Amino acid sequence: IVSNLPDTIYACNPVSWTTPTITDNCLGLQTTSTHAPGDNFGPGTTQVTYTATDAYNNTSTYSFYVTRYEESVAPTSMTTDRSFNNICAGESINLTINGGSLGEAGTWKWYTGTGPCGSTPLPAFNGMTSINVTPSVTTTYYARAEGFCNTTACVSVTVVVSTTAPNGVSITSVPPIGAVGQTGVVTCTNV
Repeated sequence: IVSNLPDTIYACNPVSWTTPTITDNCLGLQTTSTHAPGDNFGPGTTQVTYTATDAYNNTSTYSFYVTRYEESVAPTSMTTDRSFNNICAGESINLTINGGSLGEAGTWKWYTGTGPCGSTPLPAFNGMTSINVTPSVTTTYYARAEGFCNTTACVSVTVVVSTTAPNGVSITSVPPIGAVGQTGVVTCTNV
């Protein structure tokens, strides 16, 4: 007689269940199983089988299935479409998540702020691998995968916003104003 035999289990690793209770009217019942509660399962669906053998070698098997949900994989980096991640005040910049993958019910989540993964969520960008932002001050952006099985480590990039002209530059020569087709060189020196 079997009790507590699970139905199909859908879960993340490690997968747990209550061990079925198997009883027999003969003494010397031995039970074995292909997997134990707390085991890690491979991708997809796996059959779990319990086998009961009594002292007279009468054998019965009882099975159920485990479908393992996939975990998300952390992104490898975040990049921008600007050299040195710099913009001038009022300009926008594109940020892109590189690498990684989404697991069961996973989505990309974006944050700003401090700490290892930011403190201020940016829900308008949830699910996007690339976003366009126009920060008014230097800002660090973070992204990670969040899903049913896990939350990954973050990747980040700091966007530097220049609000003033560069210091220490002086224009030392300007070409004369010319006609169409005329060219010249502006010479700058550090001050």
